[in-house]
Amino acid sequence: MTIVREHNFTLATARHVFLHPSRGVIFTADALPLAEAEKVGFLPLIMYGVSLPGLPATAVRFVRLDVPRPIIDVLTEFWNCLPEMRGKPERLRISRNCAAADQGFIEVLQGAGITVEIAASNDKSHAAVLRNGQKDARQLQFYLPKSLDELHKIADKAFSFRCQHFSRVGQRQLAEHWKELPFVEPKVDVSDNLDWTQGDWLSAWQMNVPANIPRYWDASNDPKLKNWLFSGDADEAMADPNSGDIPAKEPTEYFDSTASNEVSSMIHCWPGGKKAIADSIKVTVKEINWMIAGRQALPPGKFDRLLDILGFQVRHEYYEPSKACILIAEMGKHAREAYLALTHGGDLALSIDAVPDRGVPEPSWQYLTFAAHGSQPSVIMVPRGDRVSTQMPDYFMNYAGRQTIPEKVYRDIVATCAAVGRKPAQNIALTKGLYLRHSDTFDELMQSSRCY
Repeated sequence: MTIVREHNFTLATARHVFLHPSRGVIFTADALPLAEAEKVGFLPLIMYGVSLPGLPATAVRFVRLDVPRPIIDVLTEFWNCLPEMRGKPERLRISRNCAAADQGFIEVLQGAGITVEIAASNDKSHAAVLRNGQKDARQLQFYLPKSLDELHKIADKAFSFRCQHFSRVGQRQLAEHWKELPFVEPKVDVSDNLDWTQGDWLSAWQMNVPANIPRYWDASNDPKLKNWLFSGDADEAMADPNSGDIPAKEPTEYFDSTASNEVSSMIHCWPGGKKAIADSIKVTVKEINWMIAGRQALPPGKFDRLLDILGFQVRHEYYEPSKACILIAEMGKHAREAYLALTHGGDLALSIDAVPDRGVPEPSWQYLTFAAHGSQPSVIMVPRGDRVSTQMPDYFMNYAGRQTIPEKVYRDIVATCAAVGRKPAQNIALTKGLYLRHSDTFDELMQSSRCY
């Protein structure tokens, strides 16, 4: 594989990370508009990000909005501190807004032999760098950083970890090829002068963020929640956005607003889709979309009902599906993430494409039947001939391939999937019933599986 030494660079104001006069680095469950942040004494931050093309991990740096750093200064720090970058690239891709803000950094890069390429306005891969950076930045809360220096050390460790644990085979292979490249010394002239200008484009994300959402601090004195600002009413009383006062209460769930990352893939794969989920918990599809996008949390009661329907349980600082279910692989990315969540990252006792030992398999679907150790089997319906069906080993970790099972059990899998399609809210119960009717067969399959 021939690799072009190319890096993606992006910068914007941080959606979820701020500085607080007494609490230090703080994180918000939902994106916080800068005007509201300043009213309550939060200092906005600029987030600089760099990534390797084709790999969903973004290295980040933060500085105060009122004390920006030169872009060249930040880039050379990335290239020197992160071995995964392999030093200076041959090409750097930036956005049109970043190019328009140039006050000398492009000339310096070109003088160092780096080609600067401006990404097209419809380039989704470059836009994803910023989205990944904002998302990854919010997850740094779990490491409890107290200062920006500590935040940067944690961010570097998290970036290095992600580069070693990509879920897709192709991504892992690409990361390995990057490791084989020799390191190129980043000999670039760094000036003390600011080499770019700020503009409204830095905070363009605010256009799609709901305003004046009530927020509150945790009142349980849990050190893990000290620097986390929740969204939602505190004891039914909205914080006055003009007063600078933020109420406190004990959250009913840990990180209820951050669960969109954990449940979004399950929702995308749920039979009946978002409409079925929304109808089951009596909210609108728009509210589901806003939760998935991290723009606004669901009300606690609705959110609890959502977790119950999806079979999720709270494990300290994160949510995890704990009950077997039927899913549909309409999008490979979400199917893979749901599979990893249900198997706790690939801790598999079984993963097969089930086919009957007599008769003809169902012509429209493959039935990926899998289970984590200590769990009952789940099923992902994969459309035959679809991209996912032709690349199942790439999408599903430790997938063992096609395996025959008793025709009676196979036909019951097909019938159960059809029943779940008619009654998505009963997914968990119907899937459990499938296991109970054929527990001996499923247990034998798991014990004889090569994953066991």
